[in-house]
Amino acid sequence: MNNERIKEIALANGHQFFTNPDGTHDIHPLAYQFAKAIITDVINDEIKEHQGCIDSLSGGPDSVKEYARDSILDLQGKLAELDEVTND
Repeated sequence: MNNERIKEIALANGHQFFTNPDGTHDIHPLAYQFAKAIITDVINDEIKEHQGCIDSLSGGPDSVKEYARDSILDLQGKLAELDEVTND
């Protein structure tokens, strides 16, 4: 999710434009931080859930473990992308 999508969702849910010190208009910067915090929390919960699956499958089929690890790496990649986008 990028800042434009966050702004779109915020405006659709009652947020209003904020006038920045340079005179530009955008949603309040804290709205981006709030969205990032929620997204990060959800992704971290997913990572924990997948890690629990890996731990419970110790000694189980390698293909299932590999799938779970790939899922965690995918979610961690999404977190990294979120950091890149929201730090623009």
